[in-house]
Amino acid sequence: MSDTPVVASLTSPSAGASYSLGSKVDFAAEASALNGNIDRVEFLVNGSVVATDTTAPYTGSWTPGAAGEYGISAVAVDDTGAMFTAPGVSIRVFEASAKKHKLIGYWHNFVNGAGCPLNLSEMSKAWDIIDIAFAENDRSSNGTVHFNLYSGDIYSSCAALDPVKFKQDMAALQAEGKVFVLSLGGAEGTITLNTDADEANFVASLTEIIKEWGFDGLDIDLESGSNLVHGSQIQARLPRALKQIEKNMGGNMYLTMAPEHPYVHGGMVAYSGIWGAIFH
Repeated sequence: MSDTPVVASLTSPSAGASYSLGSKVDFAAEASALNGNIDRVEFLVNGSVVATDTTAPYTGSWTPGAAGEYGISAVAVDDTGAMFTAPGVSIRVFEASAKKHKLIGYWHNFVNGAGCPLNLSEMSKAWDIIDIAFAENDRSSNGTVHFNLYSGDIYSSCAALDPVKFKQDMAALQAEGKVFVLSLGGAEGTITLNTDADEANFVASLTEIIKEWGFDGLDIDLESGSNLVHGSQIQARLPRALKQIEKNMGGNMYLTMAPEHPYVHGGMVAYSGIWGAIFH
């Protein structure tokens, strides 16, 4: 129990969230007063009040007018005038490309026939949307997802990648309008979504990964090992989980998909098992 007269926390947006210029940024905060009542919660952008709410749940919104980095904070004030400034977060607003067609490709977080994993700064600038392949399903199969940047292996002489440089390179490219999404699946990838607990772990772990690394969204690369079939728990739970992750990101998540042909075109021939299972 805090003995501070007023306490508050900013619950949305999340730190490091990205928004395209012109899209709305939603705010949310929690606040309470030790003595008396909360009079209002003010939401600030770079120190200036842009929205105020006088009733719980405390929410607001703001539409940025220019690309750049912005500091978001919230100040709660009680009916005696006592106030508390919640710890703030930084968000990024980028100017969406005017290109009608975007070039999308996969960056491999592993050694393959193409060679060693590249630093992001070494990529061709022709790519617009980069799918980082891949996230990894937890071996305990409880729905938790991990992302481990390439750290070297005993089978090659490829150098380990530096997580700090990876994040710095990605932020620099995002400032140029590039989009980075974390890919789930692949030829050997799996997703575990069989229970409510799996779903909660899936959502929580991916939300945290996106926040930690600064990804703009997710890619769903469903292949034959994904266990996505008609009537499966994955088919029922995956759309709901993705919507919750998007909500956790502030309602502005990029989503790309690369399902194998049976999941899409196969539905024209048969509609059972994996055939057409992407449509739900």
